[in-house]
Amino acid sequence: MAIFTIITTTYKHENFIAATIESILAQTFSDWELLIGDDSPDEYTWKIVRSYSEKYPGKIRAWRHVPNKWIVENTNFLISQISSDAQYVAFLEGDDMYIPTNLEKKWNIFQKYPNVALVYSDMNFINADWKVTLEKRIQSNGTWFYQNEIIPVESYINTKNSLIISYSTVAIRKDALYSFSPIEAFTQSKMYSVSDYDLFFRIATRYPVYGISDALTLYRRHTWNASSGYNTLFQDLHILLETYSKRWFIPEKVYKKKVSWILIMQSIVALSKWEKMLALSYCKRAVLQYPFQDWLYRWGVLMCLILPVKFIQNMLVRKMRTGV
Repeated sequence: MAIFTIITTTYKHENFIAATIESILAQTFSDWELLIGDDSPDEYTWKIVRSYSEKYPGKIRAWRHVPNKWIVENTNFLISQISSDAQYVAFLEGDDMYIPTNLEKKWNIFQKYPNVALVYSDMNFINADWKVTLEKRIQSNGTWFYQNEIIPVESYINTKNSLIISYSTVAIRKDALYSFSPIEAFTQSKMYSVSDYDLFFRIATRYPVYGISDALTLYRRHTWNASSGYNTLFQDLHILLETYSKRWFIPEKVYKKKVSWILIMQSIVALSKWEKMLALSYCKRAVLQYPFQDWLYRWGVLMCLILPVKFIQNMLVRKMRTGV
């Protein structure tokens, strides 16, 4: 019997997937199954994954997708393979890691608060060299931990940090996940980079959620591989916000403030690539959306445009990494 099903998607994670799997094997809560979907174009990751699935046939099941399914289809496929006796579904990317007590602490919350549908935790950022680069990322941004509460739509949208809840920190009651149907849990759309945000939004604004302040996940931030990935993320968030504004009543001020923040982040991405005119364009659009938000960011962007001071640019980029 597996009380938890852990879903792990991988793509060229050959340098990290073994540590990811070992962190699951080290859990103090042992009633789990691990489902892995490998989308890698080569066999390096798959050879490692297959060796673990062969060593632990009752605990680990794995599939290699050729051609690859991409993250949304890969995740939905794994959701469709969840064992019938599983009660909770957790997520862990193929380059992240669990702290040994991760599942145990989430299990305790689910038992204490049976009405809670989603439990998330804080996390530490690590880099490719396994060094912690930021401790307790959520608390470092001053974000409130919701505990046995439904998050109001306005609060979820209005939070300065877009991703209140991050993929590798989450466990969800299976019945709540399946209320969207197992195949449609992760929205089938072009907005791949925010599919998890969309799912967690829909759950957290319908069911009570609980945030654990302990950092129970090591979330890997790679070197600024970045710029294009972040730009896609912010573009998708903008589209998602427009969808939400039509689907739910979101006060105009909240919507404009959030869009302004997204535009500021896009200006910093452009600045990190030294695309001055594009950065200035995003900055201007942010001012037009909501003139008085985050004036310090805008001042920094404009200063970098006027004075090519490297340390100012680095300061903004560092803030970007920790604030997204």
